[in-house]
Amino acid sequence: MIRPTSLSFFALFLGTAISGCGGGNGVQAPDTGSIRVTTSTAGENLDPNGYACRVDGGASSAIGINDSHTFSDVRTGEHTVELTGIANNCTVGGDNPRTVAILLAGQTATANFNVTCEAMTGSLAVTIVTEGDTLDPDGYMVTLDGNQNRPAGVIDIVTFTDLPQGAHSIELSGIAKNCIVIGANPRNVNITAGQLAEATYDVTCAAAFFDRILFNSDRTGSLDVYVMTPDGSNVTQVTDHPWDEHSVDVSPNGTKIAFTGDWDGNEEIHRMNVDGTDPVNLTNSATRDTRAAWSPDGSKIAFQSDREGAWEIYVMNSDGSGLVRLTHNDVDDGGPTWSPDGNEIAFSSERDGWSQIYVMRSSDGANVRRVTNNQDNDGTPMWSPDGTRIAFHKNRQDNFDIYVINVDGSNEQRLTDDPAFDGLAKWSPDSERIVFASGRDGDFEVYIMNADGSGQTRLTFDGAHDSRPRWAPAR
Repeated sequence: MIRPTSLSFFALFLGTAISGCGGGNGVQAPDTGSIRVTTSTAGENLDPNGYACRVDGGASSAIGINDSHTFSDVRTGEHTVELTGIANNCTVGGDNPRTVAILLAGQTATANFNVTCEAMTGSLAVTIVTEGDTLDPDGYMVTLDGNQNRPAGVIDIVTFTDLPQGAHSIELSGIAKNCIVIGANPRNVNITAGQLAEATYDVTCAAAFFDRILFNSDRTGSLDVYVMTPDGSNVTQVTDHPWDEHSVDVSPNGTKIAFTGDWDGNEEIHRMNVDGTDPVNLTNSATRDTRAAWSPDGSKIAFQSDREGAWEIYVMNSDGSGLVRLTHNDVDDGGPTWSPDGNEIAFSSERDGWSQIYVMRSSDGANVRRVTNNQDNDGTPMWSPDGTRIAFHKNRQDNFDIYVINVDGSNEQRLTDDPAFDGLAKWSPDSERIVFASGRDGDFEVYIMNADGSGQTRLTFDGAHDSRPRWAPAR
């Protein structure tokens, strides 16, 4: 019988013998442990796709920007751990890859990666400051790089965010005709990541008349210029002098008027701001200069003068320089009106025996063509802003009425039919209405009608002589 102590000794001896020989069916697996990888990310514009991590250059495993991942069954000893997939704007603190060691079987080594990300984009604040008179009620439009649009008020701050670093272009548009932007427009601005760039637009607006009707009246004793809204309300006196001022026209930007004034005892063309400031005498002739008409771009003024005996048509720069005579006849040529593109001028002339409507080239008076062809006297033409028609008055058997005709001379239509004088017709900026003078109610007053002659309505109600209406341009 074997004793227990002898059995235990035998078992110990057998185990030692087996271990020492490495015998049996194979070698025992190496000792293993784990590696735990953690990420901690801070800053701006963090990588939305996360990262990847790997051990000893092996297969990669996905890991979030604030996350952990464990690699199991990793041999004891030293290993390299690497974080990959880092965005360009992010930086890993410390070594990457870095070395970690599993010292004992079953141990978990750690590799902590701290990532910091910088902003990839910046912001832009555009400040608009508008000063002056007759400010634009519709405001402006701020455009970034030609494709991002933001509406803006006349006093406003518009902000663009998430802009890539580098140069960008901004432009302020929708500027009213009477306003100017101080400084470059468009202009460039540089965006720095993580910062707010600023740009300021200073806009200055001058007093202006838009979509209002100007007319002459002698209600204060002499002929002066007045202005009113298209419904006849808000009548305001513009000029106030003891001498006569009449035949007014408004510059395309609404800020100036040109008119006939006899300030020196002789009719001359004058110009001044709509608020009455900066009066300038543009012509200086011993004869009469009248019927001023601004060119569509505001650079020139056409008018009629009898300085050569008969009425002829002249053009000058808006400052009075560069005078050019356009017509050369022994009969009267007058009432110039510009085509909307500025290339032609319509006028009335008696060169063929009767006063008729003609068109000529605005630069030199060449290429004259006849628009009306009858034995009535046609005069005071007015080109429609849409460029398709000319309004004028026709004197048929001492009765003046208003007609319209296509610019090619076709489709003449009668708009008024009254035994009193109807004439001096002027178009609204949208070509939908016509304002005119009429003596149908006993004295001359200003009336308005639709472009087809309907809806004839009286606008002025004064015992004085109200005449020669003119519509200010659209805003």
